Amino acid sequence: MAVSKIILSFAYWASWWYTIKKLTVGRSQAKNIYYQLKLILMYIEDYEINSIKPMQIDFMFASLVQENPNTHRPTSRKYLLDIRNTTIQIFEFARENAGLHISNPARRTIPKNAPKKTRRAITEDELYLIMKTPHRARLAALIMIFAGLRRGELIPLRWTDFDYKKYKVRISKSVEAQNTNKLMVKEGTKTNIEGRVVSIPKELIVEVELARRTSKSEFVCSQMDGSITHYPLGELCGKAFRPI
Repeated sequence: MAVSKIILSFAYWASWWYTIKKLTVGRSQAKNIYYQLKLILMYIEDYEINSIKPMQIDFMFASLVQENPNTHRPTSRKYLLDIRNTTIQIFEFARENAGLHISNPARRTIPKNAPKKTRRAITEDELYLIMKTPHRARLAALIMIFAGLRRGELIPLRWTDFDYKKYKVRISKSVEAQNTNKLMVKEGTKTNIEGRVVSIPKELIVEVELARRTSKSEFVCSQMDGSITHYPLGELCGKAFRPI
């Protein structure tokens, strides 16, 4: 009996793969994969999975290098590698579950002209502005800079996480976005379930101690009522750098 085209379509296997995958990863990662899939499906959604050729994958990568349809900018090499990995996994998923004897056309080389996404260090002038400009997110920015905290590690940070005599801070929790207005606190950090302890300069401890004395919350970053902040992570941290 012939297998229907719907069952063999790339979109069919992508949907099944994502349904299972999102149960095994965090919400933020599942969201990232979802947006990767939307891009992939723009190019090969309706093709039978056993008929997709390497040239179609090459065309997808080359097109995304020129312009990401969502951002209207060139897609970075790192994001292309993520898209490539997702595409590879979907083909492998189909092969394992349908017994398809096909090669994996997604195992292609990323175009050499794919731009590399780079990050630069903060300048002395920018650091001076952050330190000297009064702002509600100033302390949050200083903690991220001098303690090396990620945005998701800053949100659940408590005053009791600081060792005011040994100049250290323990990072044992992080948050994950559930939707645009809700953050979920979880044990551990992005790379270590046990967290880590970081040495910090005395100047930062002084800033933290001064802020703690006037705070009515157990959280370093809190809402007006003292509860943990539910600002979207980018919005909260972006506020600290807005004067630059």
